[in-house]
Amino acid sequence: MEWTDGQKECMRLFEKWYKKQEKQVFQYAGPAGTGKSTIIPEMIRRIGLDIEDEVLSMAFTGRAASNLTLKGIPTSSMHSALMDCVEVPRTDENGNYIYVNGRKMTKLSFKPKEFLPKNIKLMIIDEGLFVDSEMGKIAESFGIPICVTGDTEQLGPIYGKPY
Repeated sequence: MEWTDGQKECMRLFEKWYKKQEKQVFQYAGPAGTGKSTIIPEMIRRIGLDIEDEVLSMAFTGRAASNLTLKGIPTSSMHSALMDCVEVPRTDENGNYIYVNGRKMTKLSFKPKEFLPKNIKLMIIDEGLFVDSEMGKIAESFGIPICVTGDTEQLGPIYGKPY
């Protein structure tokens, strides 16, 4: 594969960042079509990690996750990777449980996972500009190095401040 000068520089900086790990997050960005996701497998190879076993690759949307998976980077949505879906009781405006026909009503909610598998040594977040600061803080809470990539010409998150 012939890498552009920009891709080579990005991979060099990533490798240096991962080896030193002075900061938890490494970010790189560029317009669509510049090969941001194309270099991910090479970056992972250069630091000696197994892309299938030691890397948790995520994207904010399932569609973006599917695109990376098609490129050989197993990827899931951020919510499925970092959150557990739990059933919680529904309450009224006073905090009282809501009952219908004597049965307590519930709703589904997300809560951050308590831990990630011990074998994960790197998180990749693709389409990082879609990620809001709250979800970014959840990702950081696991204490694992995070590489974030994003499109500089993309809109920010639907809600919240950009991560």
